Amino acid sequence: MKRIMSFLLCVVLLLSFPVVIGSAAEAFESQTNSSTPLFQIGGSNNKGGQEFVPSQNTIKGIQVYLQSSAANNTVTVAIYKGSVATGSTNVVYQEALTIGKQTKWFELVFSKTVSVTPGELYSFTVNTAESAVLYGVTGNSGSYLGLNYDLAAIGGWQRGNIAAFKILSKEEHQIVMDMIDALPSKVTLAHQEQVEAAREAYNALLTANKYKVTNLSKLEAAEQAIETIINADRDKLIAEITQGIQALSTVTRESEKAIEAVNQKIMDFGYEYGNYQYNLIENLADFSTVIEAYNDIINYVHGNVNTDDKIDAKDALEVLKVSVGKAKFTEKQGYAADVSNDTKFDAKDALMILQYSVGKRKNFPSQSLVFSPYEQQYNLYSVKGETLYQNTYQSMIDRIEEDGYTHTSITGAYDGMYGRDTSIQIMAHVAEEDYDTARTLLNYMVNFHKNKNLKHVAHTMYSNGNYSTNDQVDATFFFLHAWYQFATLAPNNAQNKAFIEGSYAKVKEFANYYLDAGYLHSNYNLLFNPCFEHTRDTSYWQSYDLLTNVYASQGLHEMAEYFKKTDAANAKKWEDAAAKIAAGVHKNLTVELDGSLMYAELRGRSQKAIDKDANAKEKFVAGFSWVNLAPM
Repeated sequence: MKRIMSFLLCVVLLLSFPVVIGSAAEAFESQTNSSTPLFQIGGSNNKGGQEFVPSQNTIKGIQVYLQSSAANNTVTVAIYKGSVATGSTNVVYQEALTIGKQTKWFELVFSKTVSVTPGELYSFTVNTAESAVLYGVTGNSGSYLGLNYDLAAIGGWQRGNIAAFKILSKEEHQIVMDMIDALPSKVTLAHQEQVEAAREAYNALLTANKYKVTNLSKLEAAEQAIETIINADRDKLIAEITQGIQALSTVTRESEKAIEAVNQKIMDFGYEYGNYQYNLIENLADFSTVIEAYNDIINYVHGNVNTDDKIDAKDALEVLKVSVGKAKFTEKQGYAADVSNDTKFDAKDALMILQYSVGKRKNFPSQSLVFSPYEQQYNLYSVKGETLYQNTYQSMIDRIEEDGYTHTSITGAYDGMYGRDTSIQIMAHVAEEDYDTARTLLNYMVNFHKNKNLKHVAHTMYSNGNYSTNDQVDATFFFLHAWYQFATLAPNNAQNKAFIEGSYAKVKEFANYYLDAGYLHSNYNLLFNPCFEHTRDTSYWQSYDLLTNVYASQGLHEMAEYFKKTDAANAKKWEDAAAKIAAGVHKNLTVELDGSLMYAELRGRSQKAIDKDANAKEKFVAGFSWVNLAPM
């Protein structure tokens, strides 16, 4: 798998807040497929109960994601038999609990276990003394919040991709402990899925509940046993390679076959287990030394057969004698004289040496043997780093829907498809040469903006067809850069060609929009971004920032390069703008620090500053953050 250095920088933009969902199958109860109100903003009682059909015969509590506004907020949870109507009295169980002032998952665990009948319809309500609302939802006091069942998207009830609740048949940490206890004392490969399921359930627990799992050591031992079984063949090959390299501590001319044998094992290892695991072979670096030593032997002073450190006519004469049978040399001298590299010691070699000795020939063919394909990639990435990379890349693929709509967040903490993040993802797929996936995402974005008649890339696209109106300039140029990479690197097949040609008009419109709309500052020669999303003071900025302008300069340059033969007028316009912006960056977004010139972050005003003072002055932010890394 190819490595993507720029992707490692950008991947943080694709990560999101970890909402805990589905930590164990037993924690979810089956739900009825309907829509119903659950909470009322303002702390008043909710008039509608949440229906559910238990698959267990007990209920230990309910887990909900709440935004609580009071330090000691009383929450009354009631379980009803059947549906809840206004004034319903068919209460199975009711208990008042206390939650804190914060936004998080609250486990409303009862003081006793409640018995229920699996398969029958029940409902529950959650009523709060103080204001407490479902996370991420706002509205006026007195309104009700509907929750919709969406098994495919999140596996339960949800509101805007935020899971609404779980019915806990047991405390979640106890469910995990039961799964671990169910593991056999002697683990085999047949138990691998069972072990992985227990680990997944443990990882999904809230942090506080992880500390309650007292049998974790049994899970870790089972994982180690599985790993030992899986890695037995790998470790055997590692041992063979290690021993083979150790045996080559003394290298002679006769070592060629032994070197070839070790090299073949190294190649087999890379093909089977991946180059990223080469660092498990502790003495692998010694193999480079072996090869160098062997090449020094076979390249021993070409033609210097009489060992006087000179390559001259005398050597040519001696080789000529050998070639006609008049003299015999040692093997070392004879091999060194084979300067034509054809395994023969004859008049041809003598002539080459003679030519070299009188200045008619500059060099001889190299006889060096090239082994170890691992050398180019050896030790670049650790096993842990490679695993993180593979898991992150797979996560991006997993969140792509059939039509190309791609959730930025895997948890729903970010509630849509973000233009900038999706463009970064496209770059990753292109770098991986996964052009079909890249085209699917590109095609969705182009069609979305065509259908909405948007002249720049939207900050956020939603699955229901809506989009954010935030004018985030950098998103457009991220997209243009991603499109250019695909257009210039993807195979020239019918599908790719049709997409590229079909997107020309929209891509040109994107490239021109901000130039034509007056965003390019006449003095700064920088593009203005009215909605730059920055972690500095957790605010949007109205700014001339480094990230936007580096991508703008690069994107416009690439558009000019791509269209210079088919649209010369626009190409010149884009290239001129790209050059102007690059000059603006170097003049107006740099600062000298400790005698060295470095990039600054931005010129502008944060939204927080504007909220305090509408006339807040523009700031020059020379500090260092991820923004300064944009040129990379």
